[in-house]
Amino acid sequence: MRDHFFSSSYFAVGNGEDTPFWEARWILVTPPRELAPNSVQWPKSLRNYNWIRNFRSVDSQTLLEEGVLLFTTLREITLSDQADRVHWK
Repeated sequence: MRDHFFSSSYFAVGNGEDTPFWEARWILVTPPRELAPNSVQWPKSLRNYNWIRNFRSVDSQTLLEEGVLLFTTLREITLSDQADRVHWK
């Protein structure tokens, strides 16, 4: 059921508080879990780049590459004071 929800919707990020960071389609119509499948266990917050703090102890080339991909993709996201919104396909 959860997979069906995420495959049938996408999120327009406002303040980043209600968008499920790893599972939701909100960047490049791809959820971050598909961009960085080895990093999924990390924090799930868009605020203040909290997710990137875990890259301090990266111990593999794969995690480093995923971190760079996420960072370059997410640096274009600008949060606002508006609430996040769900859109249905």
